[in-house]
Amino acid sequence: MNIAKRSASICAAVLLTAALFQVTSASPASAIPSSCGTIISTGPSTTVTGWCTAGTGEFRIVVNWKFANPQLPGTYTTYGEWAPVGGRSTVVVVGPVIIGTFIQRR
Repeated sequence: MNIAKRSASICAAVLLTAALFQVTSASPASAIPSSCGTIISTGPSTTVTGWCTAGTGEFRIVVNWKFANPQLPGTYTTYGEWAPVGGRSTVVVVGPVIIGTFIQRR
């Protein structure tokens, strides 16, 4: 076997061996945020706060609402800021009728 063929064979064997034994690092286990809750505080404005106390990742409060004045039709959705587990996500809306709230997780 000439040197060029032998070098190519050795190179191919090295690359194949490296590919077979390549170690990939596993990402740490993650779980979406859990043990979440919300509280609605009313007054001149309505404040909706969400929180999660377990898991990893981020979450935010989502509020579906409409104006109390029937001359202002339509429904609206307002999103809180993304927050880490243990933090708070808050939405403040002035003069609404709250239709529903939920916590979005990622």
